[in-house]
Amino acid sequence: MQQADFIDIYGKNILTADSLIIKSEATYKWMHFPDYLYIVYKNEKEEEGYFRMLHQVRQAGFQRSYVILLGDKLISFDDRGNYYNPQDFFASGYWGWSEKMASSLPLDYVESK
Repeated sequence: MQQADFIDIYGKNILTADSLIIKSEATYKWMHFPDYLYIVYKNEKEEEGYFRMLHQVRQAGFQRSYVILLGDKLISFDDRGNYYNPQDFFASGYWGWSEKMASSLPLDYVESK
């Protein structure tokens, strides 16, 4: 029972965002990848609430997430980071914890000055 639920096997090469893009048109891009992506965001550390959710006591590290395309479909996204169809994109790890619907803005949101 103390074994890890998953065993991660990583490729030797670091992927660039451009290597995942299948098609580009105006403000939209389409991407596809097999299996899943392991993403490490090095510009911010994990928040303490994330540790509490995991029931862990440790130092904050880089934010690490996994993303999976469900149904082996292409996913499109725009220049503001919105992706379509959201039901075909599954995020776990840090993104699964931090990127909730409550923190999203409406697609037509315009910041008032």
